[in-house]
This record gives sequence, C-alpha cells and structure tokens, in this order.
Amino acid sequence: MPRFFVPHADGKDERIYGQFADWCASHVPAADRRIYRIAWRHDGDDWIATVGETLSGVSVRRRRREGGTVHVTTPVHDPATVLAIFAGDPYLVVTDGRPLGSIISAWLNPFMAGIPTSVTFFDPPA
Repeated sequence: MPRFFVPHADGKDERIYGQFADWCASHVPAADRRIYRIAWRHDGDDWIATVGETLSGVSVRRRRREGGTVHVTTPVHDPATVLAIFAGDPYLVVTDGRPLGSIISAWLNPFMAGIPTSVTFFDPPA
C-alpha cells in the first residue's frame, strides 16, 4: 500500500487531514491506523472507496431467465474522488463532491459507509 497522502493537499496533508477529521467529528488516527481503502455493501451493491480514486463497485442482481435464474453483474461508478476515510460506527468517507468541491455525486459529503466488509490501511511511516 502507499504511504499516507491526501489528494490535492500540495504538501499540507496533515493539516488538511486534521480539518477533514474535524468536519467529520472524528479524531485524527495514529499514523499506522490511517485508512487507504474500504469495501462496503449499500442497497445490494458492493462499493469500494480508495483514497485518490473515484468510487466504484459492482451491482449483482438475480434475473429470471428461461430455465432458472442468473446473476447479472454490472459495474457501478460515482465521479467523486475519495480524499479521506475515518473509522467509526459508521465509517465516514470524505470526497471532492459538493459542498467541498464542484463534483456532483450521488453520495452526500462526507457520507456514512456503515461497517465495511474490508479495511486496508496505508503503509505505516518508516
């Protein structure tokens, strides 16, 4: 995994990350507990939020076909880029969507991702 960063922070990663934590009413986690990626389920879709990337996932639906049912997998995407992820109940994801940026996203900002099915941390500092 990469070392900790905040997209578009221009060298002010710690300060901006702290501001995101305040905005989410969260604490700033220790350097070895900062989250790089989470996966979670929302309305039957499996989503992935990775810092520095847009939100993506898959939708799996059962469809009746002649002779039985099949599972149809469809990619799902959102144009918002993930800027930070904070642990909690629920986990919170900060993106560059409105009101922070100009991106129009289907997700609020920050949004609640519930309890993830997987969590990946940044590489700890050397």
